[in-house]
Amino acid sequence: MDNPINKRWMYCDRVSKEYLEGVEDFLNHAFSEKQRGEKIACPCTKCVLIHQVNRAAAYDHLVVNGIIPSYDTWFCHGESLKGSNNAGENNQSHSTLRSDDMRGMIHDAFVDVTQFIDTDISESGGMDQNIQENTAHPYGNKPHLEVDKFERLVKEANEELYPGYALPEGEKLPPSFYETKKIVEGLGLKWKNDARKIPAKVLRCFPLKPRLQRLFMSSETSKAMLWHHEEHNKDGVLRHPADSEAWKNFDSKYPEFAGDPCNVCPGLDSDGFNPFGTMRTVHKELNELWDVGIETYDASAKEIFQMRAALMWTINDFLAYGTLSGWCTYGRFACPFCNINTQSRRLRHGRKFCYMGHRRFLKSGHKYRNDAKSFDGTKETRLAPCPVSGSLVLHQVKDIKFTLGQSSKGVSGVMKNTWKKRSISFDLPYWKSNLVRRNLDVMYIEKNVCNNLIYTLLDLGKKSKDNLEARLDLMEMKIRPSL
Repeated sequence: MDNPINKRWMYCDRVSKEYLEGVEDFLNHAFSEKQRGEKIACPCTKCVLIHQVNRAAAYDHLVVNGIIPSYDTWFCHGESLKGSNNAGENNQSHSTLRSDDMRGMIHDAFVDVTQFIDTDISESGGMDQNIQENTAHPYGNKPHLEVDKFERLVKEANEELYPGYALPEGEKLPPSFYETKKIVEGLGLKWKNDARKIPAKVLRCFPLKPRLQRLFMSSETSKAMLWHHEEHNKDGVLRHPADSEAWKNFDSKYPEFAGDPCNVCPGLDSDGFNPFGTMRTVHKELNELWDVGIETYDASAKEIFQMRAALMWTINDFLAYGTLSGWCTYGRFACPFCNINTQSRRLRHGRKFCYMGHRRFLKSGHKYRNDAKSFDGTKETRLAPCPVSGSLVLHQVKDIKFTLGQSSKGVSGVMKNTWKKRSISFDLPYWKSNLVRRNLDVMYIEKNVCNNLIYTLLDLGKKSKDNLEARLDLMEMKIRPSL
């Protein structure tokens, strides 16, 4: 077991063929003297040689979590510690093992550099000198900024932040905010800071394709990805998004896509997104995943397939709803479902809009439709407004003129207080056909409604909605005269 082993795979992308083959080679090495059913100490970044697992679990852990980058001498799996003369060095090797994937993150950020570097990286962060001399440099003998940056980041990743557990003495934190930004920028997470106006919060966008690929790289999660096709109980009960009319409608319109159960229909949780930068990157990937797809390894089936993906909908709060859809979610037409048929009224005393007409959504003949006394003194005979289709939205915004980042006052070509922009999501070829394009995350909505109810019922001062202005508005609207 003392023969030299190629460990370059440890620093490759976890979706690459070289990494997957390397995992198999490692497991063959680790289980070579084990009996069937025996376990080994798992060297993934979460187990860190503490937990004992069988071969199948070890494979899943190494693919999903990655191997500990600093575990370059497999002393727990039969490889000798060259040059070690006491147990203290063994213990020291244990102490240097990282429980995070910092080096893996650096390798992901510099994939164009690391794919050419056939080296083991020492604990000091430098490359082994003998190996480096015999390795063809991807850029010849010329110095290259990316390679230098990569080596510097690896060195810093291996350096202890502080000795022991106390920060005050010997801490290795960057000496200034400027130095911290330099480290962050080295990972490709640039910090924008200039004289122009910039968003208060900028999302750091991570590539979508490798995240979807990794869902299939564990035998457990890859099976879960096919649950809607293989184990789904199709008895008409709404348990899973696949039971919804929106999903079924999408499958009927695109049978070729729906025919392969390995194709993915993600929902994008988009709270806090900056749609003028990040969403363009995401939608570019989504278009590529729809048109071409990407080769993906399925750990369950042990085969490579061409994975395609289609964005089924987004999930967001009401504020982000307006930002992403382009609909003006405040003012006279705030309801995106009712669209221009929103029934609203400006309260003279409260100086805000209220939204009425909810009884339109009740079934015909419901007792509340004819209950004038309990509501605003009128009976409701109208039908509910029809859902707004993607084709209708495109028709409404076909002449819109707007400037990204500007207020709705500069918008022209549409009815006032309706659309602020044309959503970038309509660049996706299937988006206009989706029945449900946006979903509301009800967490904050429930919180706000609950707070308002409690404050009003308990009459908690200014937070209560029961005030003089509300009483005067109720009087004008002829609602609950007794109040």
